[in-house]
Amino acid sequence: MRAMTGRVYSRMTGPAAAQALALAVTLAAPLAATLAATLAAILALAPAPAAAAGMAVDFPPLRDPYLADGAPPHRCADVAPAEREKLGFAPDCGGQATRGGTTNGGGNGGGNGGGNGALRGGEQQIARRPPPSGAVTGGDRFVRFLTDGGESLVPEIERLAAQGDTAAALAVGASLFSGRAMAPDPAGGRRWMERAADGGSVAAQRWLGLAHLKGSFGRPDPATAERLLRTAADKEDGLALYHLGDMAERGLAGRPDLYAAVQDFERAAAVGLPYAQMRLGQMYDSGRGVDRNPARAVALFKAAAEAGYGPAETAYAHHLFQGIGVLQDYGQALKWYNRAAGAGDARAINMLGYMLAQGIAVKQDAQKAANQFLRAAVRGDPTGQYNLAMLLQNGNKDSSRENAHALFNLAAVRGHAAAPAARQALERRMSQESILRAQSKARRWRDTWTVDELKHTSSGTGFVINFGGGVVTNHHVVDGCDRLGVRLADGIVPADLVFANADVDLALIQMRPPTGGKRDYGVGRLSGWDDYFVGEEVTIFGFPLTQYLDKDGVLTVGTLNALSGWRGQNDQRFLQISAPVQPGNSGSAVVDEKGAIIGVVWGGLNAKKIVNQNVNFAAKHTVLRELLNRYGITYYEAKSEGDTRLSRRERYAVAKNMTRQIICYAFDMNKLFKPQ
Repeated sequence: MRAMTGRVYSRMTGPAAAQALALAVTLAAPLAATLAATLAAILALAPAPAAAAGMAVDFPPLRDPYLADGAPPHRCADVAPAEREKLGFAPDCGGQATRGGTTNGGGNGGGNGGGNGALRGGEQQIARRPPPSGAVTGGDRFVRFLTDGGESLVPEIERLAAQGDTAAALAVGASLFSGRAMAPDPAGGRRWMERAADGGSVAAQRWLGLAHLKGSFGRPDPATAERLLRTAADKEDGLALYHLGDMAERGLAGRPDLYAAVQDFERAAAVGLPYAQMRLGQMYDSGRGVDRNPARAVALFKAAAEAGYGPAETAYAHHLFQGIGVLQDYGQALKWYNRAAGAGDARAINMLGYMLAQGIAVKQDAQKAANQFLRAAVRGDPTGQYNLAMLLQNGNKDSSRENAHALFNLAAVRGHAAAPAARQALERRMSQESILRAQSKARRWRDTWTVDELKHTSSGTGFVINFGGGVVTNHHVVDGCDRLGVRLADGIVPADLVFANADVDLALIQMRPPTGGKRDYGVGRLSGWDDYFVGEEVTIFGFPLTQYLDKDGVLTVGTLNALSGWRGQNDQRFLQISAPVQPGNSGSAVVDEKGAIIGVVWGGLNAKKIVNQNVNFAAKHTVLRELLNRYGITYYEAKSEGDTRLSRRERYAVAKNMTRQIICYAFDMNKLFKPQ
């Protein structure tokens, strides 16, 4: 359940279609009135599902979201020479400065960039990269060192580390690098990490390998990186295998070795790592390093998609739509495009627009199609920009044609083959002054958005799961959000989506570092045991109905009522609880009497107006743990023995300390182009 502010939207697909069109890039009222007829005329030129005249359906090569490639050009030097003058750049780029910031979504999984409250534009590809590894993972004996009162335990942990305790050495190394509980000391952190790696710590071996690969200690050292990662991979560490496969495919330690890459990706895929399943599927799909096998590729895409990995959801949908490697099924393709679109995948959003425009597996709706093209266009998708421009160019006002020209420009720069000809045809209907204004708009395309420039559409709850800034919440809290933010004591920081799983309604987002790197949150601990006790008291803290209730959060207490849940008879993935929850509580942690997390609030029958009693449900922590393990996400566990029951006041403090409000944003189309 999300707490909505202002208009109530359906599944957070954005404002009503007519409103979105009215707002869209100063779309003129006369054009909005004739849009349906215009699009109907376009569509009448070709029967579905073939691409209609003027309407594009592209299936571009799927880029690996772990790599920083495929970013739209933002400097003169990145723009094709033939396109530079049209966008107002000097042909030789003489002295031209960088235009705006990056549109990759900002930072790696650990969160570089994004500071000062800026939310980046463009497709959130980077949001789904594997997060950095190397911190203490689940089950470590020294979890309390990094979660509760770490400073007081520093002397004891340092003493144990000096005595050769590997887990303690890892904890000290992670703390020195992160500056948590100990003053930052990268050199000292490296020494302790090396001691932990020598002692057999897989996490330390992987962490050091990646550090050498990135050049964190000076120049990149691929040979040392490969040796350390191979040591961890020999213990079937999925992330280490994935990075070795990546190194082999890209030739980072020598010449590319596609055969070796396939072998490492196969092993990583076998342990269920979605990133590896995606990469391996791409290789089978293209026949790189292995005989082409579309059916095998589809099986791998499906496995990663079912785990909630966004790029795989789009890849699987593409194959279902085209009938490659699998029976053609438009209905299933629509389902998976919807999932990927909810996570912000621009290609999936554009395909939803195309299916709406063509009436494929869904009722034909010109206005909703244009709304989806808008969402794709603002994410830098060239096909979405082209499709939106095709609609805008038929407007009755100069501003509509200028916006269309600007979008054709942007699509052309990003490599859309049909955009230059469409732009040239449009120019014959425009004055020279209007063309110059359109070129100016293209240069002012929005790359960076601040919180104040976005529309706050809804909010939910999440809880911090690690010191890298990972926050667990529900899938439906983030579904359809154009951007995400997490409210901290000193303001809202941007966050990127790591994964979202609709089947169990769980998602993980990654906070970018707050200004100055200051941290003001605690870290929750998953229960270290899998037994649940019906009748025990549970505590929930969240941010429900913030327009009416306490904006600083609300505590509720109830009972664990049953060990199965709402979705299907006796669904063992869910718990039933009596603690009251309201819209906005979605994503709250269910805390047991020992202060450990045993579930994630999903919703209840109250919200569905079936009954009036507090019959609510939560995904079990074992389901969350399985997802975190599958993605290689760092998390922390409570001790399995020796913990005492906490008072209600103590549980309140634990729950409040880890819980944060999640803000869902949508683009303000009135501000699509920067003002002059």
